[in-house]
Amino acid sequence: MTKFLRAKGVLESLSMLLPVTLFYLVWILMNMVVLAQTSPPSLYTLLWILPGYLSWTLFEYLGHRYIEHRPMVGKKVPAWVVAWSAHAEHHNHTEVLDDVFDLYQSGIIVLGAAALFMFLSGNMVTTCALHTGFILGYLGYEWIHIGGHCPVLGKTKLFDFLSRNHQRHHHINETGFYGTSGPLWDIVFRTYR
Repeated sequence: MTKFLRAKGVLESLSMLLPVTLFYLVWILMNMVVLAQTSPPSLYTLLWILPGYLSWTLFEYLGHRYIEHRPMVGKKVPAWVVAWSAHAEHHNHTEVLDDVFDLYQSGIIVLGAAALFMFLSGNMVTTCALHTGFILGYLGYEWIHIGGHCPVLGKTKLFDFLSRNHQRHHHINETGFYGTSGPLWDIVFRTYR
């Protein structure tokens, strides 16, 4: 990912982000095909995308707060947590984004979310709608995270707010501002400080 930061311009930067984005957009398309074949998508069905998105933001918050910021020194920590947490290095060197857009890790998370949604709902249509929201949340998170460290997304008021929020986490208070996708769960769990 350090190659991303050395990219010459927006097009080269986006070309490095494109493969994983396309991978997940194809997955969303497959979800939409299932939705279209099982029943005509109704507004009710499509509304399940929002709780899917919110489940991503909650997962992101909890993972960032309790896994990626869990103290690794002097405690018995499972090997998989240490292996998945390049996050400490990212805090020491914010220009190193090696833990961003990892298809192996994100694939396991996204597949696990699909299995969980199917287990909880027992319904393929609901699962596909929830899963679509979850993937859209994940993609949004990665693009916001990348854009918060290097200027590839341009400037909008929303993006500026989210980027500043993430920079607060890095430079003002590492024990707060965990939500990269937005401050909702930081407000709920009182870490927006």
